[in-house]
Amino acid sequence: MRLTVEDDATGVMSDVHVDCEPSDRVADVLAMISAAVPVRGAPVVNGDLVPPEQPVAGSPLREGSVLHFGREPHTVPARPAAQLVLRVVSGAAAGTELPLLPGRSVVVGRDASCQLVLDDPDVSRRHAQLVVGPRRVTLADLGSRNGVQVDGAAVTGAADVDGKVIQIGGSRLVVEAYRDRAAAVGRGDAGELLLNRTPRSRPQRFEPPTVAMPARPADDDDRGFPVLPALLPLVAAVVMALVLRNPVFLVFGLLSPLMLVGSWWTERRRRQRRGLRADETYRAGLTAARIRIEAATDDEDADLRAGWPDPATTVRTAITPRVQLWERQPADDDWLAIRLGRADRPATVQITGDPPEGWTPPTLRLAPLGVSLVDQPVLGLAGPPGLLDAQLAWVVTQLAVHHSPDELRLAIIAPDADEGQLGRLRWLPHLRAEDGSVGAGWDPAGAERIIKFLGDELQRRSAGRARDPARQARPDLVVVLAGTADLRRRPQLTNLLNRGPAAGLRFVCAEADERQLPDGARARLVATGREVVLRLDRGESRAVVPDEITAATAEQVARSLAPLRRVGDAPGQAVPPSVRLAELAGEPDADEIRAAWGLQQDGTEVVIGADADGPFLVDIARDGPHGLVAGISGSGKSDFLRTLIAGLARANPPTAVNFLFLDYKGGAPSRTWTPCRTSSARSRTSTPGSPPGPSRRCAPS
Repeated sequence: MRLTVEDDATGVMSDVHVDCEPSDRVADVLAMISAAVPVRGAPVVNGDLVPPEQPVAGSPLREGSVLHFGREPHTVPARPAAQLVLRVVSGAAAGTELPLLPGRSVVVGRDASCQLVLDDPDVSRRHAQLVVGPRRVTLADLGSRNGVQVDGAAVTGAADVDGKVIQIGGSRLVVEAYRDRAAAVGRGDAGELLLNRTPRSRPQRFEPPTVAMPARPADDDDRGFPVLPALLPLVAAVVMALVLRNPVFLVFGLLSPLMLVGSWWTERRRRQRRGLRADETYRAGLTAARIRIEAATDDEDADLRAGWPDPATTVRTAITPRVQLWERQPADDDWLAIRLGRADRPATVQITGDPPEGWTPPTLRLAPLGVSLVDQPVLGLAGPPGLLDAQLAWVVTQLAVHHSPDELRLAIIAPDADEGQLGRLRWLPHLRAEDGSVGAGWDPAGAERIIKFLGDELQRRSAGRARDPARQARPDLVVVLAGTADLRRRPQLTNLLNRGPAAGLRFVCAEADERQLPDGARARLVATGREVVLRLDRGESRAVVPDEITAATAEQVARSLAPLRRVGDAPGQAVPPSVRLAELAGEPDADEIRAAWGLQQDGTEVVIGADADGPFLVDIARDGPHGLVAGISGSGKSDFLRTLIAGLARANPPTAVNFLFLDYKGGAPSRTWTPCRTSSARSRTSTPGSPPGPSRRCAPS
């Protein structure tokens, strides 16, 4: 058990490794610690005195605990239940959560007297104030230098902030309902905390819909007033009146223009009404299309935020712990997915038809952005030391929170790492080797040890893939290389970077200069000045607001995870994904098989696979005499039957057992028996496609 011992009188902190049994008394453990580290005073863990007569398994002592000597015990007062919480989702204080109680106010700023302190030069000493009312939470700017934005709009008075994004300096905050669903955690016999991973419940993934824009109304042909047709009858009437000396023709000449004017006016009004109806239909269709597009954009944004948890959510998941802890599994599509930050990106909703004039394509504002180590097995991070350490701590922390240590192992090579920064991750259970050592190298000697281990692991995995190309090595292994540009000149590390991805090794490389990143890093998050850019191998480049967490937050997460074990993750408790018969029963030659036949008769017990306890056997005499093997095509029925036949043939001489193969399906499945027919003189095969003679012999056989 690894602990940190702190002498509050001197402030000296020391890591100790205690070798003890769960039944040992705490007093004996404290005596060993006092002999190794000079401390005085009563031991306190989490504010409580450690009872010396308790057994270690039932005491507050556990992996990752901080044992204070000389500190007064204290009880944390119970806080009233909060319905709302203020969460810092990004920025310097990412991961911080503050319960909001009705009737209270919260001041946000840089001053230490504020309820929420943001250590950011762009934040004023007293920047903004939130007031929690009975029905809503409002925010007011306290005369800050850089102002406050809510959902992208500047705040001028009191703004309602429930469910909206608050931007203060370089930090983003949200007010949300307080909803924590704690994971099922119990105490193991050895004092460890056992987490029972619940089945993952995921909503249906967002599928971008197709929205059709309405067709623009066609311009109706306005023919204008028919002047010539109206005047010609009038001219003809004047001529007729003059020639025939009859003025009555003038009256008839006026009727035609009057009729044309009436017809023209009626048609014009009809076209106007038709145009108005077409415009109204177009506007209604355009409004409906915009509503659908906005709804699809909101749904996509919500799906991205749920699938790429922010730092505050991730940290809270580990510390509570929540049911989402270690929920990702190797078969999930978000396995080894890493959130890097936020960026404006186009929405994926498909739009057909002709958009209106002045149309702006839908955009996801500051949506989560990340990469998958499955698709990009080498990720590069580059930037100034402070920002680089915060980004690297965030990358490693989210890998540890979302993936179980029995399914994902971590290794860190950082020969020049600052113990106050990256070194705080040493408590993560994903770094713990089987011999109890930490899978991290913080100095040249430690780096050599990890490189040798990784070389052996690569050789082992490559040999396994050569025997069975379809077999996937488990657990997955992510290697963090921080400041290793000089070490990469060595062939051992270069070989790991070149051959590792094919064997299931993934890499996260961090350097101060982008030019020092390995050429295999096709995805790179690079900080240049005040801009951070994500570059992908497809030539895509996007400005990103990076996610980061402090070293103290990373250590808090690591210590919270240190004593946890997943139920079923102990060695030998998991059923292997695949196993070869030769691995269980060996590969004897013909002489060894004949010798075994002479020693054993009626060998009806056969190894057919492996379970959590080791080789799994079936006895056809005890468990039979009949059996049914069912499964769809490709499920492994043929492999099972060949294994059963091979095991029986290996355990029994031809005088003790014979095989009869009846294939009523015919065709390709008959190839199942080809190895049996060609290698055994005690087998007979019959198929319906054969002459009727063999089929008639089935019954007497």
